[in-house]
Amino acid sequence: MPDFVPISPEAPCAAIVERGSPTLRREFARYDIADPARWGNTEALVHHGPLTLHDGFTATALHTLILGDLFVEGCVDTDDGHDAGGLFVVIGNVECDQFIGHFGKCIFVDGNLEATQIVLNAFEDSALSVTGNLRTRSFGGGRPRRNGIWPRLLPAVRL
Repeated sequence: MPDFVPISPEAPCAAIVERGSPTLRREFARYDIADPARWGNTEALVHHGPLTLHDGFTATALHTLILGDLFVEGCVDTDDGHDAGGLFVVIGNVECDQFIGHFGKCIFVDGNLEATQIVLNAFEDSALSVTGNLRTRSFGGGRPRRNGIWPRLLPAVRL
């Protein structure tokens, strides 16, 4: 597994402010998780630079920050082993075969998200915000009037 280093709870929030696009900063500020004082669990890890993996990727901490593009052959799974919650942020593009959210997980991609097979984010209290384009063959995200689990997409979606 690639090198991830522990960081303070304030570090992901600071990275979003310092390195994120204006759109990411605005979207992130909409959520309670933007205030690390509200985090019950402060476990957070960061990876600096682009990340290319050939056998899938599973989030390494409750709060995971990747400062660079994420290219994965296989699945990106944001379930870090906790029951629910947390933050998954990529300041860069994500390319994979499958992209899977998790219960209560706030996911932010400051760039494009391309999953050749499926994006699955139909989990209670979860969020998916993509500042670039989302492209996938299939999207599982709930129904807007029943449980409101839809991605927040700003430029364009191609399904």
